Amino acid sequence: MEQQPEFADIDGIRYKIADIPQLAIDLFSKVGKAQNQIDSMAASIDAMQIGIKEMRSNAMALLPPPVGNIEMPEDAAPIEAAPEETSEAH
Repeated sequence: MEQQPEFADIDGIRYKIADIPQLAIDLFSKVGKAQNQIDSMAASIDAMQIGIKEMRSNAMALLPPPVGNIEMPEDAAPIEAAPEETSEAH
């Protein structure tokens, strides 16, 4: 049979496990799982940002040579990302 640790280290403070209420243990477990999910999402966002930079670089490579620095005519619209569509739940 595996022996359970007697003490827990929480934020650098040592606690006797037998004195910690079960609710606190359950909450710390959920906090840990939530933190893992956040870390996973952050890694996904970082990967998407890298992909977006690469796509922009690829798009820039497709542009013809520039004609020089000129002032944009008033009727010229800059190329920007299309706004995201949002749907509201009613």
